[in-house]
Amino acid sequence: TKYVLSRALKMGLKPIVVLNKCDKDDAWSRIENGEVEIELFETFDALGANDEQMDYVTVYASGKAGWATTDIEVAREFSTGAKEVKGGETSMTVLLNKILDNIPAPEISSLKGVNNHDDETFAMAATTVGFDNFLGRLCTGRIYSGTIEKNDMVALIPRDTAPEDVGKMTLSTSNITGMFVNRGVMRTDLEPAIASAGDIVTLSGCPDTIAVGDTLTLKSNPLDHPLETPPINPPTLSMEIGANTSPLSGKEGTIVASSRVRERLYSETDNNVTLSVTKSETDPQRSVVHARGELQ
Repeated sequence: TKYVLSRALKMGLKPIVVLNKCDKDDAWSRIENGEVEIELFETFDALGANDEQMDYVTVYASGKAGWATTDIEVAREFSTGAKEVKGGETSMTVLLNKILDNIPAPEISSLKGVNNHDDETFAMAATTVGFDNFLGRLCTGRIYSGTIEKNDMVALIPRDTAPEDVGKMTLSTSNITGMFVNRGVMRTDLEPAIASAGDIVTLSGCPDTIAVGDTLTLKSNPLDHPLETPPINPPTLSMEIGANTSPLSGKEGTIVASSRVRERLYSETDNNVTLSVTKSETDPQRSVVHARGELQ
């Protein structure tokens, strides 16, 4: 949470604070005695928040009970076990409305392609990439410009490509075989299979070499430069992993050989872009996994 908040503050964004689980034991006492507010202030201050970012909107909520409010008196009544409280809207719509009121809408660009300067072309930056055994290479991101349809032919511009080199290089291309969106926590087919600037979509059939931060554009009218995307932070720690050599070796598990272990680790990097795997310099049977934290 601190990492995400620090990135948001550095980008100049103004967060909305949601105090969830306000109806749990001892939660409300921590709010009333100022303990929660002090912790929030110290966290924002330590992460470099400015005065405007410190003036955040606070929403009191209980996701399990299904209520949310910005009125501390209403929240206090709910925290004591009240099922209904008079005082305006108290459903999760309150949080949605605060997001719509306080978070600016995404900017929509009108970028021109190199082959047709009159019409805007499709441009999307890869936010996450993945792999599916049935769908192939996947890419999720927000469309900055133009539209994309199923079966369109796209071209890939690597993030570090200089604008003057785009027209000189042979771009990787592929045919988009599917388009998906998230509805709640489920990924579903986009119907009709067409998306435009501002939409967040997942495309299947992307070029195999695509990486986070790369740009997808139309092959027929490609963009003349890669979209500007934030850099990917490097790993913070590493761990050596190898086959089990203890007396219990081979007693359980199906992937026990060092080659199979390494193969499994490499396959994980297909869907987890912040992981990287290299061979150990001291033991060829071991692999070194680079990650951002112990949990990962």
